[in-house]
Amino acid sequence: MKFLLFVFAFLYVLSPLAQVPKDIQNYYPKPKISSIEFLIGPSMTGVIGNEKPSFIYGQSYTNPGTSFGVPVLEKRYGNCFGISVSHYVSHHFSVYARLLYEKKGFVRGLDSLSYDGNFELISRTRVFSDEISNTYITLSVLPQYMFGNKIYFNIGAGPYLGLLSSSRSGIKGQPASTIVSDGAYNKYDFGFSMGAGLSYPLKNKLELTFQVTANYGLTQISDFYTSHGYSNWYNSSFSVLAGIRYCQNKTHDLKPIN
Repeated sequence: MKFLLFVFAFLYVLSPLAQVPKDIQNYYPKPKISSIEFLIGPSMTGVIGNEKPSFIYGQSYTNPGTSFGVPVLEKRYGNCFGISVSHYVSHHFSVYARLLYEKKGFVRGLDSLSYDGNFELISRTRVFSDEISNTYITLSVLPQYMFGNKIYFNIGAGPYLGLLSSSRSGIKGQPASTIVSDGAYNKYDFGFSMGAGLSYPLKNKLELTFQVTANYGLTQISDFYTSHGYSNWYNSSFSVLAGIRYCQNKTHDLKPIN
């Protein structure tokens, strides 16, 4: 009797009813870290806000040859690199966390505008320039929606938190100098990040990725300047990143199939 029970059990194991479904992996617990990615790329950075108003720089405005001083805020180039991890919640949804070392900043300038007696512009000259380079360690968390087949696309948005690592001011004037300016800027920067990108499978578990990200600060970056009559300044940046992503499973097992 025991032998017959063993035979029936053995035949059941070999029967189609006992075979593991091919898509059983869809029901397996997903790893906490589905992928890891290394990123690097250039950025355009600046601040949202205003400089102080223009002022008479030379003679009285009633006299010929008047010059006006015009403070300006301009963007500058930066760069960033770092690492990111993803957790795939479903075929179309993931949580994307990114840690970047970012060089942000902006340019403070003073232009001299000269007019003749008929108030026609004669010349515009850059009198003073201060190139601020602020380095942040930034953590952003971006829930993402994914779609595609061979090439996979993603869009997402979420908060970021930045920690000021260092600040330098490169003054171009008479004389030129570079100074440490950490004390002029707040230690923390908080804001909103949104981005889009694509990934292309290279082989097995590797992907080539491209991401574009726009960051907008929600907290002003310098109590020092506001205490001296300046308006609030908020960080802004636009980055283009290229990366290599390693997935825990084969990319087609983790990504959405339309």
